[in-house]
Amino acid sequence: MPLIVYVAGPYTGDEDANVQRAVDAANELFDAGCVPFVPHLSHHWEERSAAKRPWEAWLTWCLTWVGFCDVVLRLPGESRGAEVEVHHAQLLGIPVVRSVAEALAKSGSQDANGLA
Repeated sequence: MPLIVYVAGPYTGDEDANVQRAVDAANELFDAGCVPFVPHLSHHWEERSAAKRPWEAWLTWCLTWVGFCDVVLRLPGESRGAEVEVHHAQLLGIPVVRSVAEALAKSGSQDANGLA
């Protein structure tokens, strides 16, 4: 079963750059056979939606997804939301790592094609 990785990191500020960093990490994870969840992609959902949701609604959505993941990857940078996600993961006993390499070590596979 592939490792499911929640990608937590800054979003607000420079949204485009922050989304790109999250996608870059997710691509590395995906190429190694993991299943990344990138909450930053809600950026596109919010951009295209007539309904503008408050931060708290998005956070509740994110915390729900944290519970389905095997590990949380915390990207560098200040982020109130990412810190809440990390705390939630810790309460659930979900490991939190600080690099893609650490996440891959949890999967037991670092093969670029996702093969063990």
